[in-house]
Amino acid sequence: MKWFAGAVHSMRDEKSKAIHISEFYKVFILCEGDISKKYDDIKDNSLINIINHLIKTIYPNQKMIPSINIERDHINILSQYMKNSVEGSLEEKYPKIAITWDMKANRNLRPSMFKPTSVMKFYWRCEDCNRLYYTSITNRIKKKGNGCENCRDNKGRYLTDACPEIALYWDYSLNDVKLETVRVYSGKKRIFRLKDERICAVRIDLLYKYIVEKEGKDLDSFFIRMIEK
Repeated sequence: MKWFAGAVHSMRDEKSKAIHISEFYKVFILCEGDISKKYDDIKDNSLINIINHLIKTIYPNQKMIPSINIERDHINILSQYMKNSVEGSLEEKYPKIAITWDMKANRNLRPSMFKPTSVMKFYWRCEDCNRLYYTSITNRIKKKGNGCENCRDNKGRYLTDACPEIALYWDYSLNDVKLETVRVYSGKKRIFRLKDERICAVRIDLLYKYIVEKEGKDLDSFFIRMIEK
């Protein structure tokens, strides 16, 4: 296939918009530009149907066609062939945002491999609530704050809003963040000090759960129980 060979060669061009569907779909296919014009005979010439057409052509005796979902599988596909960093990458241009990139969920793909203009979706780890969320690089840059949907849905829900009395227990010398910035769903541990000077490290989300159950009352009992665990 001359077109197939030409597509491989064209990947050397930085402007090439090559799509690599890897062994994840049991076949290697490289294509460039508007490939739909190559297959005008296919009624629905979407990329997925073209891939299915090629698989059937290459493997005519294949009874089971693999499930193809580019949106679902693109991280697996990319992880099999993307190895090098790019100039002007997300990591280079937006280092603070790149820190929230989750390496494990993104199958060891790195923020240095993608430009800030990429519309591909990846996993990010919220610095406040420690939960994973899934969004494109461009949306991650555009969003104010950390971009986490969980924190966005609970906008304004800071620990001090839920329980102003918590300021009496907050250890201002041992915590490296300001109390006013701590969100109620944060999975991080923070340091609290009782009146008898005992201290304990407590996950904020667990503390918030107790505050809701007890309506912000009897905080001493909660902290003592945490210390005695």
